Amino acid sequence: MLLLLRNTSDNRVSRQITHAMPYTTIMTNVAAIIPVAGLSSRMGSFKPLLTLNGFPMIQLTVQSALDSGAERVCVITGRQAQEVEAALLDVKEGRGNRPCTGEGLGEGPDESLVRGLAAPLQPEQGQCVFVYNAAYAASDMFESVRLGLEALRAPRATADDGAASLTSPAFVSATTAHATTQTSDTSPQAVFVLPGDMPGVSPRTFVALLERWEQDRSAVLVPSYQGRRGHPLLIDSACFDALRGFAGRGGLKQALAQYTWQELVVDDPGILLDADDPAALERLERHVRKTRGVSEALAGELFAQYETPSNVHDHTRAVAELAQRMARALDRLHYGFDTELCRSAGELHDLNRLEPDHSQVAAAHLHELGYEALARIVAAHDRELKLSPRLFTETNLVFVADKLVKNTSLVSIERRYAGALKRFAPSTEIGALIQKDRESVLALLTRYVQLTGDAAVLQGEDRAWDRARNQTDEEIERGDHADA
Repeated sequence: MLLLLRNTSDNRVSRQITHAMPYTTIMTNVAAIIPVAGLSSRMGSFKPLLTLNGFPMIQLTVQSALDSGAERVCVITGRQAQEVEAALLDVKEGRGNRPCTGEGLGEGPDESLVRGLAAPLQPEQGQCVFVYNAAYAASDMFESVRLGLEALRAPRATADDGAASLTSPAFVSATTAHATTQTSDTSPQAVFVLPGDMPGVSPRTFVALLERWEQDRSAVLVPSYQGRRGHPLLIDSACFDALRGFAGRGGLKQALAQYTWQELVVDDPGILLDADDPAALERLERHVRKTRGVSEALAGELFAQYETPSNVHDHTRAVAELAQRMARALDRLHYGFDTELCRSAGELHDLNRLEPDHSQVAAAHLHELGYEALARIVAAHDRELKLSPRLFTETNLVFVADKLVKNTSLVSIERRYAGALKRFAPSTEIGALIQKDRESVLALLTRYVQLTGDAAVLQGEDRAWDRARNQTDEEIERGDHADA
């Protein structure tokens, strides 16, 4: 068992680790409810399936909730339910936006694109389940939230369960009797509620709300940006019975009126952006382009445009998979990394590999297209690895994943840097920089494995790993790296 300590100085979680643990146990059971059962009448098009950055909108919304570390994300469907479920199939199966397979790479559905990389010991993210609202044409969002609460009483499904009962219309009638037939209530301690047309919310906003809730257990917690309240709401389980029993008018807001709403200021304009009408959609599109990743299909178009060699693309797809894996493992500890941003930045980092100063050329192209977050990560992938002020960032995860993948194979840090250190002795200026870079990568990996137990990212028990494995975050950020 692990002791979890909140480090308020840098808003990260520091932990006392037992090295043999495969994954840190999350003590807080938090879920999310995402209603997508509306008719999209004001928009004119069915909002959940509109495309943003190459993704169906609903996929980005659900992914943000999963990236917060939510144990279950309950999607309430109605109109075009089958299409919504199909759009979320990879998310539901835990694959995310799995890169397409290439010749000799990941040819099976569960095969890694990184040669030599074993599967993770535990599921990388929470579970996505579906509940069909048969009365979607006549009901409001509040009814979908109540259906979600009933569904979340059910025990978490296993691979053998198939979750068919949650995806069929018959489940709706079954939920009405659920409270009397269930022997134990497995409801979460709190739930996020986020409309399905709000894919611009950062995973870190979910985490910030969760951290505040853990401190004061607010009945209702709402984020605000520049004086305006937005989504998601975080609702404590103390409110659940009132929501289930509310029979008045006014929807979710009125059902929660008896409780005190606490406000948390966040630096995230995405909490205010939805797709209620074409003008709102245009604002949302600009924000998502600026802050989120892109789909594998859209990345493929960019590779074709710049005529990047196929072997380079094979390498970047392998890096993408590893960066996403590391982000997912940390997100189980509520770090709030955008896993699709990590994946697509990993895929695009060598977009212009044949150009001089290729990272800056690729970053400039992405910036021109409006993909600002992607451009920042790509620009930094071959620069100095910065371990302060934060050890783990999306930029650092892509940087390290690139160092761990040679062509398409997983390599040890010793092997990855051996050639460069042979050409440039550590006593030289260039050699000293290479040595520092190697030690920084090792330090980050050391802490990553300590926290997640995901030692499969290391090809072997290098001497450097043996000596560094007990370092703390503070020692790493001071630069007290183990001497390899």
